[in-house]
Amino acid sequence: MATLYLDLLEAGEQVLELARYVEELHAKSEEKKITNLVEECKKLFTDKKSSLIRRLLQEHEIVWQKGDDKEILGFFSVIATLLVRLGKDTVSQLEDELFTAASGAKLMVRLSVLSNLYNIYTDSEWRYKIFEIILQSMPSLEEFDSSVNDVLESIDERLKEWNAPVARKRRIYRLALTLAQQLVLKTESATEIYRRTCVKYLSTFEGLTNEEIANSKDDIKQVVVTAIKGFTQFDGIFNSAAVKFLETADKDSQTLQTLLQIFALEKYDAFVDFHKANGSFLESQGLVYDECLKKMRLLTLTTLASNHNSIHYDEISQALKLDPSEVEQWVIMGITENLLDAKIDQTAKTVNIYRVSQRIFSFNHWKSLKDRVSQWRKNVNYLLDTIHKSKEKQ
Repeated sequence: MATLYLDLLEAGEQVLELARYVEELHAKSEEKKITNLVEECKKLFTDKKSSLIRRLLQEHEIVWQKGDDKEILGFFSVIATLLVRLGKDTVSQLEDELFTAASGAKLMVRLSVLSNLYNIYTDSEWRYKIFEIILQSMPSLEEFDSSVNDVLESIDERLKEWNAPVARKRRIYRLALTLAQQLVLKTESATEIYRRTCVKYLSTFEGLTNEEIANSKDDIKQVVVTAIKGFTQFDGIFNSAAVKFLETADKDSQTLQTLLQIFALEKYDAFVDFHKANGSFLESQGLVYDECLKKMRLLTLTTLASNHNSIHYDEISQALKLDPSEVEQWVIMGITENLLDAKIDQTAKTVNIYRVSQRIFSFNHWKSLKDRVSQWRKNVNYLLDTIHKSKEKQ
């Protein structure tokens, strides 16, 4: 069906060529369905283009089943040419049929078709609907490449371009969560993208009443479980209006919020006490006790490290409930997982801290950062002043 790609053909010739191609597919199929599509298209082309497109879209199944990738793209390219000629107002009457026809089983081809349709019009409503279908489709990809990252990273800009209301932002970010979750399963390096997507989703609940937030309670709880499982930084999650809502919801929601608070702010002992008091709660949420225990030890280590420039083995051993001989392996684990930069002094049995990843970046942390920057500025000014005076003496 190479003639579908000859741009010199007029729209009418393209349509007839497309109709002949579809008739050939039917003739070669098992059913050998006889159709007069060419004659139908001739009659409809002049003044009933919306009916013409509707008629062509009725043939989408045979095209997806029997056409190769290029032929499927060619089929929808001709339809796209007709859509542009019709204008958006008329096209809106065909959206349901068009989007159904474009959602074929060949996923990569489907995404290409949808991307082409997305670019036909700059209309915000049109682009929102197609982008929604793209997000619904992408989690089924067998292989995730950089294009998935690009889609996730482009969401903010797209929503701004569309001037999307909050409800639509929430819908898009909810779909993006599913995509980001699948991306993390393929590559652990995507964890930060996943965390940012969770934060953006939760941010769409700011300013809503508890009654309005309640409709999304299960989704919010799933984000919290995700954070407990996979994140070490909880800004924008623990302190969000959506998570605070859980404090006022049912008992399970309140218990889950308490557990998140432990992971965001508290130490190893608090988690152990929580587990003793709440029996099988972790399992009911899809959480594994041993994995949570390991994570709480590492998070406790980061909190301990954030308050010291140097920590003795005994202090780490006591806080993490470890045998002193295990301290070094846990510090190395924290360094490996990029939770802190530190140097172990085996002779002095101390750990010298250079950088720590904060679980929650609180006001005190900002104040500490400000003090450090101020001190650094003073040191630089002192050094420059010393150099200046030294030059004056020469």
